[in-house]
Amino acid sequence: MHPEDISTQPESQPNDLCFLQFTSGSTGDAKGVMITHGGLIHNVKLMRRRYKNTTNTVLVSWFPQYHDIGLIGGLFSTLVAGGTAILFSPLTFIKNPLLWLQTMSEYRATHSVGPNFAFELVLRRLESYKDKTYGYDLSSMTFLMIAAEPVRQKTVKRFLDLTRPFNLSPKVMAPGYGLAENCVFVSCAFGEGSPILVDWQGRVCCGYASQNDPDVDIRIVDPETGKEHEEHGKKGEIWISSPSAGIGYWGKEELSQSTFENSLHYCPGKKFTRTGDLGRILDNKLFITGRIKDLIIVAGRNIYSADVEKTVENSSDLLRPGCCAVIGVPEDILSAKGISVPENSDQLGLVVIAEVRDGKPVDKEVMEQIQTRVAEEHGVPVASIRLIKPRTMSKTTSGKIRRFDCLKQFTDGTLSLVTDSGASKRSLLRSFTTGTCREGKTPRPNFISCPLSQNAKINNQDITEFLKKLVSEQTGVKIEKISSKESLVSYGIDSIGVVRAAQKLSDFLGVPVGVVDIFTATCIADLASFSENLLAKCQPQPVIAPSFATELETDPTRLNLKQNLDRWIITPVLCF
Repeated sequence: MHPEDISTQPESQPNDLCFLQFTSGSTGDAKGVMITHGGLIHNVKLMRRRYKNTTNTVLVSWFPQYHDIGLIGGLFSTLVAGGTAILFSPLTFIKNPLLWLQTMSEYRATHSVGPNFAFELVLRRLESYKDKTYGYDLSSMTFLMIAAEPVRQKTVKRFLDLTRPFNLSPKVMAPGYGLAENCVFVSCAFGEGSPILVDWQGRVCCGYASQNDPDVDIRIVDPETGKEHEEHGKKGEIWISSPSAGIGYWGKEELSQSTFENSLHYCPGKKFTRTGDLGRILDNKLFITGRIKDLIIVAGRNIYSADVEKTVENSSDLLRPGCCAVIGVPEDILSAKGISVPENSDQLGLVVIAEVRDGKPVDKEVMEQIQTRVAEEHGVPVASIRLIKPRTMSKTTSGKIRRFDCLKQFTDGTLSLVTDSGASKRSLLRSFTTGTCREGKTPRPNFISCPLSQNAKINNQDITEFLKKLVSEQTGVKIEKISSKESLVSYGIDSIGVVRAAQKLSDFLGVPVGVVDIFTATCIADLASFSENLLAKCQPQPVIAPSFATELETDPTRLNLKQNLDRWIITPVLCF
């Protein structure tokens, strides 16, 4: 567009559409939320006030910029305050979770954010090297949000315990709640000097609710009648009224009307957004309890998936935290698999799908523990338990469990089941290229490009078969059932698995293959062709592959007011 054309464009108005923001799709198909300029500006200003951002703010973030927290909650809110943002790739974080803490320490960060699973990754790395002394200093931190998925009390407590030597104050922790339908931010438990609070069920407070708050008015409503609960602390659907709210779903008028155009009797003139989230308010403190679509009615009881999942995870140390799905499966599907359900079960059976930790044995005792704990705490039987291999649970890009996908995989019989104590060990993937060495460093060999005559021994078919074997080892799917027309990601391989796949393929070929090449390949055949072409361009000179060294491998992108040779500097241009 020519400059003269830009000058003739009408100025954007607050109610004009700014962009489409797609939901994560954790409970159904992703939907495009229509975010207006006014809604975006309001949400960013609200976060600036709640986060207490200033020109002295130094944000450290590994969230991708296509994620609402990374773009709006991180970058925009920091730019508007005139602060500085230190950014690095989520794949870099997955490879070395402690790089997150190291970057906070090195750049004297004040603000950062991560989902519950990210804190768990950091904890696992810290617990794996308890004897190692780290020189991190997190005393500069003033705001550390944990959001984007259910916040677990156990995670927060362990994180604070293990980071105490790094001078991290418990007062900086900010459990939060938000959703794409409200731009991103709704609330967070931060700024009132209160300790992290939990209710009698161990749920963490994720914000403060004040009726008639002009920024975010939060109400608890009976989802069936649409009437606000008057009883203090009663569980119901969370409804919110805020200038940040989207104006509907793109191309879905009926759904937009039922989601964004709701009213309450005692709030004339206000529009409320139905969040689909369940929660309660106690003493003006908001607690998230689950999702409406996660409600399962078994034997006349209302069972919430999140509640049972927490029970299952706590039943055995052999299960991976945050990697459990509890789903309701129709009786006809269970019967077809030879699984019976009680007559009073409302024609629905409770099925538990849980990941087993790497290298941990699996026996009947684990099954019995799950059955017993669920029956004791929730009063319902478990129809079936499926223990699956590590990192094979279907999740969204933000780490939420895709329960619909889990139901489909259970129905189709495509879950990556752990069949015996040795099944969870990955002989193909567990090598010197995975981050398991002491001292937090993993040596990688120098990849020496082979002469063309030697590389020619590896052809397209060899690469295709290797990739199929790689997928089979990681997911448990039989090689003969793996199609070269499908991508690695389509078989449920998550970000961590893709990183490891790139490393193993690099070792196999003798030349480095980037993680982005795995992600962008349309299918296994496409990746094999790319790899074959890469070999054809091979030159007989050493190529150094990336390592898991704890030192910063490259300076993260830095946003400030000037430009250095090795960093891109972006000047704040959003004037709200």
